[in-house]
Amino acid sequence: MKFDAVQQVHRCAGIAFIAVSMFALASENTAAASATAVPAGDSAIAVTVNGQPIKRDIVDQMARARAGVQNPYDEALYPRNTSQAAPPAGAERTQLIEDLVAMEVLVQKARELGLHQRPQVMADLELQQKTLLSEYMVREIIKGIKIDAADVTARYAAQKAEPQYRISHIVLKTEADAKAAVAELDRGANFEKLVASRSIDRSGGKDGSLGWLAQNQMLEPFAAAARSLAPGAYSRQPVQTEFGWHVIRVNETREYKKPLNEQLQNELRAQILQEKVDTRLSQLKQAAKVEVHQAR
Repeated sequence: MKFDAVQQVHRCAGIAFIAVSMFALASENTAAASATAVPAGDSAIAVTVNGQPIKRDIVDQMARARAGVQNPYDEALYPRNTSQAAPPAGAERTQLIEDLVAMEVLVQKARELGLHQRPQVMADLELQQKTLLSEYMVREIIKGIKIDAADVTARYAAQKAEPQYRISHIVLKTEADAKAAVAELDRGANFEKLVASRSIDRSGGKDGSLGWLAQNQMLEPFAAAARSLAPGAYSRQPVQTEFGWHVIRVNETREYKKPLNEQLQNELRAQILQEKVDTRLSQLKQAAKVEVHQAR
C-alpha cells in the first residue's frame, strides 16, 4: 500500500514520542524538579532521576513501541486488540525502566551541555514532533472514514477484467537455435515435438505449457510477445530473457477477474481508505495559506 513520508514514521513513532516527550519534560521541569520533592507513592510516576519524574505512561508507551507500532492504515484495516493488553510487569518492566533511566540521564546531560539549543538538534526535535503529530492526525482522519460493504462491491464492479494467456514455449540456448526452431514450425513441425527434442527448459512440462499467465506474471519482453499474438500463433521473432531464447505460442486468451474474496476485499478497502485520506489531505492543503520563501 502507498505509505508516504508523513506516515512512514510509524516505524519509530513510539521511540520518537518518548524522546520528544522526555526532552519536553526536561525543558519544562528541570529547574523546578531540583527544588520540588516528588510526592512519595505518586501512582503516576514510575521512577525519578535526579528529581526528574518519569511517568508510568512513558513506560507503557515504551512497551507499546517495542511491541511494534502499526501504521495508521494497517491499524484501521487490521486493528489489534490492545485495550485489554496487560501493562509490562516483572523483568520486562524492570528492563524498560532501566532503559528509560539511561535515556533520562543522557537527556539531562545533553541539556547540561546545551545540546538542546543547537540548531540541528532543535530542527530534528521539531521535525520528529511534526511527523508524529501528523501521523496522529492521519489517525484522526481515518476515524472519521466509514467504508461500507457497498463501497467495496462498487469498486470491484468498476474494475476491468485483465487479459490472461495460456502459453507454451520452446527455450533454446542461442538466437540461431531459436530461429531454426521457428523455421521448422513454419515448415509444419509439431510444436510439442520440438519442445521434447529441442527445449532446454522442462519447468513447463513435456509440452512446454506454462498454463494461464497474467501480464504481470511475465517478464516484459515475454509479455509483449504474448500481447502481440492471436490464439494459436507463435512468435516469429524469438524473445530473449535471462533463461534463454523463447519461441512463444499463445494457445488461448481470456478476460479474467479475481473473485471477490477476503484478501481482495481488504485490498480494495485499503485503496478506498488511502484515496479518502488523500482527498482530505488535499482539502487541508488547499485551505492552507502557503508562502514559499527564497533562501538568502
